[in-house]
Amino acid sequence: MKRLWQRLPVVVRAVILGSVVSGIGHQPPGVLFYANFQWWRAVPWSAPFVILWLWLFWQYFGGRWWPASTSQARAEDLAAPPLSPRMWRWSLIAGGLGMISIALLGGVLSPITPKTFKVFYSIFVRTPFPTVVVEVITLSAVAGIVEEAGFRGYMQGMIERRHGPLVAIAITTFCFVMVHFGAEQVMNPPRALGIAVASVMYGVLRHLSRSMRSVY
Repeated sequence: MKRLWQRLPVVVRAVILGSVVSGIGHQPPGVLFYANFQWWRAVPWSAPFVILWLWLFWQYFGGRWWPASTSQARAEDLAAPPLSPRMWRWSLIAGGLGMISIALLGGVLSPITPKTFKVFYSIFVRTPFPTVVVEVITLSAVAGIVEEAGFRGYMQGMIERRHGPLVAIAITTFCFVMVHFGAEQVMNPPRALGIAVASVMYGVLRHLSRSMRSVY
C-alpha cells in the first residue's frame, strides 16, 4: 500500500491528503455544533469541546504523538514554524489589508450575488443570540485552523516542494473554491471569485513566510 501511494503523482497525493486532513478536522466540530443547536441551545456548551479538538488536531498534524515514523513528515507538511516579530507584523498588515479588499469586493458584487445561506439562517434565527455569537466565533476558528492546515499546509506545501509556488497556489485555490460549494451553498461566479482571491492571498502569504502561522 505504501509503495502504491508513493507511485501516485505528488499533486494527486497532495489533493487527497489535504482534503482528508481538512475533512477529519471538520467532522467532530460539525457534530458538536449540530448537537448544540438541537439540544440545550440556550448554552453554547459545545465551544469548549471544539476548542479542545482544535488543540488536539493542531498537535497531531503538526507532528506530535504516534506514530513516530510519520512525525517528521506531519510537521513538515503542516509547516508551522514560529514567525519572527517582523514577519508576524507584516503578515498581519498584508492579511488585514487583503481581507478589507475582499470585503469591499464582496460589497461591490453583492447586488449580483445570490443569497445562499438559508440553511444557516433557519438555524440561527431559532437560537439565543449569546449562543449564536459564541458558536460563530468558534466556527470561524474551526474554518481558519482546519482549512488552512489542510489546504495551505498539507496540500500547497507538498505541491510547492515539487512544482513551485505558482502551480501549488493555482491547484490549491481550485480545490479550495470547489470545497466551499454544496447543498448549503450553490456555486455562483461572484462568490467563487471572492473565495479564489482569498485563497491566492493566503497562498502567497504562506509561501513568502514559509509558515502556516502567517495566514492566521
